[in-house]
Amino acid sequence: MQKYFYQKQEMDKVLETLIAPAIQGRSLAVLDACCGIGHLSYWLSQLSPESTFLGVDQTPHLIEQARELCRENSKIRFELADAYALTTRYPEGFDVTLTWKTFSWLPYYDQMLRTLFAVTRKHIFLNSLF
Repeated sequence: MQKYFYQKQEMDKVLETLIAPAIQGRSLAVLDACCGIGHLSYWLSQLSPESTFLGVDQTPHLIEQARELCRENSKIRFELADAYALTTRYPEGFDVTLTWKTFSWLPYYDQMLRTLFAVTRKHIFLNSLF
């Protein structure tokens, strides 16, 4: 999975094109739900260096790897968290929420969608449907 961190994949370039107008030149709180190794937070933080990024995932070794890979960027942090329980853990919400290449793996994607909308203040929400 580290190859995604060091080299943008074509789908990641598509996401960057879609989200760049919403985040460039702004100072936002961005949630990367089901972040894996954090490569999206890393790449997007370069587009929006004034923003803060929180990546959450339920897999401990992915969070550990994300923390290691992004250790030099103080604007990115990662937490082990159940993405279905974000509303209680982060009631203050986020300006932008994204999840990428995730919904097809989730058993309750409708519940996840409701949760992500609930923690997103501006309802800028992107999900890959490719």
